[in-house]
Amino acid sequence: MIVIVTTLYNAEKYIGKCIDSIKCQTHEDFKCYITDDLSTDDSIQAAKQTIGRDDRFILLKNNCKAYQPGNYDYVTRNNK
Repeated sequence: MIVIVTTLYNAEKYIGKCIDSIKCQTHEDFKCYITDDLSTDDSIQAAKQTIGRDDRFILLKNNCKAYQPGNYDYVTRNNK
């Protein structure tokens, strides 16, 4: 299994394209963790809409600003 980790911050316009791109890959055995770093737009809603019921995608929402390195650390610590 491949693990994909990506972060987002105010990416409402782009997160759907990112998720769709991952969904279109030929390798289907993966988990994709997407961490929102306190977006102030509708990034979370856009991500949820694109993910739908695809359980390969796990959407995480930070409680405090972590920036990119902190987001990767958060995923590795909380999803073993």
